Formats: sequence, structure tokens, C-alpha cells
Amino acid sequence: VLGGGTSDTHRGTAQLGASGDRVVLGARLYHRERTPILVTSGSPIEGFSEHDAVAATVRIWTELGVPRSAIVRVDGARTTSDEARLHAALIRERGWARVGVVSSAAHLRRAVGLFEREGVAVVPLAANELQQPVRWRGLSSLIPFGDAARRVHSACWELVGRLVGR
Repeated sequence: VLGGGTSDTHRGTAQLGASGDRVVLGARLYHRERTPILVTSGSPIEGFSEHDAVAATVRIWTELGVPRSAIVRVDGARTTSDEARLHAALIRERGWARVGVVSSAAHLRRAVGLFEREGVAVVPLAANELQQPVRWRGLSSLIPFGDAARRVHSACWELVGRLVGR
């Protein structure tokens, strides 16, 4: 489960962030016995964020009933390319033959490409649905609403990530 799905409350406790669906999907896959092990990554980036996504994800998963023995931490990954490199090393070390990568749908194409660059074939597992049924409601349908700004932000983030190779 790639990092980015958690944030901290003002009291310093872990909570699901905007991409929290990936953290929840990880727990669901474990409880549905689709995986015996969950791997989490995502370390603080100095000057950008002090949030420790690995620690927060571990906290949330244990609160959701995933035993610590079923959780593997991958520390030190600050970018998706770091995650692909460090996860690939873990996959080879443990001899895992079939591995799923959980992330947001908009992020998966780039993430899978980075894993492939590391020589690891992965099964992409989208934690969210991007397609919503389009309903024409007249001219008001042309006005952005709700999460439109977040979607534009996500698309720009992925474009920049592809351009810089991270």
C-alpha cells in the first residue's frame, strides 16, 4: 500500500487523508484473506511534510484489527520511485511471486511503470473509482463543483511526477 493515505489531526493522532481509501482497501484485503501481509511506505520529506505516513498507517491498521505481525514497514521512501525501488528489494528478498500495489486510481499507471522499471511485475489495485456517471443538468453542469479542484490537482501532480520520473 503506497503512502499518502493518512494525515495527522491537530492533536497528533493518525487519521485518513484525502487518499485514505488506499489504507482502508489494504485492511479490507487482509480481512478478506486476499493477502496475509500488508506493506506500508511513505516517509516524511524534510521541508515539505513532517508527517510519518508509515507510522500513521500502522496505527490505523492495528486499530482496524490487523495484527502487527501481518504488517511490514518500508521506511525511507519519500517519492513513488523510492517506494518502487525499496518495495522491489523487499519483494526479491522475501521471494514473493504475486504482489499487488494499492494506490489511488490516478496514481496507479505511473506507480506500476516505476515498479516495472525496477524489474517487478505487480497487480494494480485501485483504491477508488474515478469515473462517476455523467448526468447533464443543463448549463449548471459546466460549473465545477465538489472535488473538481482536487481532481485537477491530482492530474497535475501525476503529470509532474511523470516528467521528473518520481
